[in-house]
Amino acid sequence: MDVSSRILMLSLLVSAASGQEIVSAFPGQDVLLPCTYSRPDKLQPRATVFWRGKDDINVYDIINNEPDLSSQESRFNKRTRSFPVLYSQGNFSIVLQKVQLTDSGPYDCFILPVDFQLRVQLNVTANRVTGEEGPDTGRRSGSAAVRVNPLSLLLFLLFGKTVLLYEN
Repeated sequence: MDVSSRILMLSLLVSAASGQEIVSAFPGQDVLLPCTYSRPDKLQPRATVFWRGKDDINVYDIINNEPDLSSQESRFNKRTRSFPVLYSQGNFSIVLQKVQLTDSGPYDCFILPVDFQLRVQLNVTANRVTGEEGPDTGRRSGSAAVRVNPLSLLLFLLFGKTVLLYEN
């Protein structure tokens, strides 16, 4: 597992353990907004999930286990995706691509059949910490920001729950 994947997994484990879902990013990065229901056996076979941003704007809808972007807010158009193969496991997380400073704020995931709600706070900041000598600019970034690798993300989503169960 590469360093980026380990940092992503650690940050998700820490936020899950603390009971808070906080995601931090720099502009231009892709971020995972997690929404996992721990009892997928309680879900109806065709779940309905709504992702809403600040001021109740439509970020992403899943209707009867199918992504439905017909009423999605235009600024999220072609910048969001989910993982339909994971819906049956209770995982309705989404990826928000190329985040912008204006994307900062709360995001709510509502799973209607079970009256479940999860709030994720997205913090997008323009300030990066810099250090000494890097390969491209003569400076090295000292930040711990993570760029989401789609394959690593999928592997984490598929096996992350197994890791959590194994360690407990």
